[in-house]
Amino acid sequence: RILLQIDLSGADINSAVYLASAVPCGGFDGVCLYARENAPAPVEIVRHIRSRLGHLAILYRASLSEAIVESGVDKGKKTVSVSERLREISELAGAGVDAFEIGLGGTDTPWLLKPSSLLPAGCYAEAARAVRNHLSYIGLPRPVIAFGRLSYPDLDEKLLQGSYCDLISLDGAGIDDPA
Repeated sequence: RILLQIDLSGADINSAVYLASAVPCGGFDGVCLYARENAPAPVEIVRHIRSRLGHLAILYRASLSEAIVESGVDKGKKTVSVSERLREISELAGAGVDAFEIGLGGTDTPWLLKPSSLLPAGCYAEAARAVRNHLSYIGLPRPVIAFGRLSYPDLDEKLLQGSYCDLISLDGAGIDDPA
């Protein structure tokens, strides 16, 4: 599947919907939306994009980097809580997001956007599992995609079988080792 990526950071509803309008005529299968922390009204933007795209896919990349901030690694940074982020993810699911790619890292923790080799393989799996469990619990199950040093078939299978996630993203693995 080929998805048009749209960064919602600083985007207003009209410009995001305008970009998404290119999806059907551009041969894309849907959109991959992402936003940096505190992006304006992503739920309203998703509702408008869903009304434009109909059955085409909407994937949303979300970060639970708030868990890192709350745990004390970066105390003092202004961010939303994990429960607020989960509430936003619930609202996004209700607005029409078909699947979520979950990880850590953002403007508040840029060193986590792409996990280094110093972090363990599957280092973001718990974040994906938290979102997957939350969405199932509230009755809005959606496929959850995990990423973060997931290029080890045995570990990937364990995460899939253990209900951490529904899919594994290997995009970083292709960049690290394109062979």
